Amino acid sequence: MSARKENRNEPAWEPNCSLAGPHRGAMEEQLENLKEQLLIPLLSAVEDAELIHELRWVANEAAALAWFTVCPMLVLPALLEEKVSAALQRWKRQQLLWKRPAPAEAIKEEVASALHYFKTAVAA
Repeated sequence: MSARKENRNEPAWEPNCSLAGPHRGAMEEQLENLKEQLLIPLLSAVEDAELIHELRWVANEAAALAWFTVCPMLVLPALLEEKVSAALQRWKRQQLLWKRPAPAEAIKEEVASALHYFKTAVAA
């Protein structure tokens, strides 16, 4: 027998729904689909696996930030464009500093090409 007495009149513990985060479901799935649609043309223009990983990372950041706005579906494209642009500029600087085998002109062309594909996808 247990040393602790149970009070059978005491109600079971119920979670406080007002403390829970925003409800996720259909809207989150739509946001994820939009993020992937915006990323497809960008990632198809990039060959470097590390850069693809970085771009997916910033896309996830943009989606997470957009989720906490009033209208995440409208905010995501602009926020993603801003974050991708910053990530590509950071990547370009890192490549120049690390003196990777890829020449600076090739990196500049890859960044410009990726930005072009992204901007046309956002505009569509």
